[in-house]
Amino acid sequence: KDIRDISIFISHIRFALLINVAIFLLGYFLLSKEYQPVRLEKVIYSLILVWLVLFLFLLRSKTGIGILLTCFYIFFGLWVSRISNFMLKYFMLIILITIPLLSISYITRSIADFYRVEVVYPENIEQTTVNGRPYSHDFGNKQLENGRYVWLFLCEEELHNEWNRISTVDYNSLDGKGQEVKYTLIRYLTSKGFRKDSIGVSKLDEEDITNIVKGLANYIYRSKKGLKPLIYNIIWQIDVYRKGGNPSGHSVTQRMEYLKTAIQIIRNNFWLGVGTGDLQLAFENQYELSKSRLNPEWRLRAHNQFVTFFIAFGVFGFIYCVFAVVYPVILEKGFRNYFFMMFFLIAFLSMLNEDTMETHAGATFFSFFYSLFLFGRE
Repeated sequence: KDIRDISIFISHIRFALLINVAIFLLGYFLLSKEYQPVRLEKVIYSLILVWLVLFLFLLRSKTGIGILLTCFYIFFGLWVSRISNFMLKYFMLIILITIPLLSISYITRSIADFYRVEVVYPENIEQTTVNGRPYSHDFGNKQLENGRYVWLFLCEEELHNEWNRISTVDYNSLDGKGQEVKYTLIRYLTSKGFRKDSIGVSKLDEEDITNIVKGLANYIYRSKKGLKPLIYNIIWQIDVYRKGGNPSGHSVTQRMEYLKTAIQIIRNNFWLGVGTGDLQLAFENQYELSKSRLNPEWRLRAHNQFVTFFIAFGVFGFIYCVFAVVYPVILEKGFRNYFFMMFFLIAFLSMLNEDTMETHAGATFFSFFYSLFLFGRE
């Protein structure tokens, strides 16, 4: 039902962190002048590295993919800074500058495409289907799919009858993601530019029907390649959230709600925090006070390790936690060690988006590799 369930034993996010460590370790063994593998080893390492990168995208972990791309860019920049050949260094600097510019351009264009809305004039809009049944037009609901308003040209009577005719999954049942089929169907039809009536449903092919049953609410999501589905989904989540939608079940906007709640808790407990035992209670109380739109099962903690430290221990405890992590690194000159730098960067980035050390797997990941790479050198 969820591709992330292929991470069997631990959270897919913790699994993605381990994959990232493996990727950059393999990269070191392939490119380092200190370690010179034989040809067979290079082939094996290269195949494993390619598979791990592909698997990370297959896992569809936004955190894992973001960390991979960020770390690659940083290490690429460090490598460029050490190039002695002026022409090569100049060429690589151009590439280094071009990468973020192209990324920003692509994201900006994606946002512009999302908000390139089809113009509809209420006074001229059709009121009935070709079968003579009335359309429902909710002009107050601005929810979009591919630049089209979701809640225009809707005839639920025809949708219900036509969907139940072509599918064995009932119109009023749940899809593969636990969402109501009818809402997934309405969004999917909108994404393809079809009206939400019997004619629109009849235009769906077998692949479309399968996608809807699986819980894909936009035909863009059927593609598992590239970043387009991920970027579109993030834009869609933020758009719905800004328009007053429920962020429950949506990873990006849930984190926005978590952070907003966490900031309010910090304001009320700035100096001493709430303590480690009252973290969950503090969040539950604040969600109620803020009248959060999150469903009860999604009312979780901050999903930011640094914010969690601040909430639990207050400003002085937060400073001490950061000091306890950073001071040994300075003392042992860990930032000169590729292995430690690689791990520390991955862990740091994960802590911006996760309570990495709040789970057994996360705490073990951090403590094991921190100790191994910082204190385990010869």
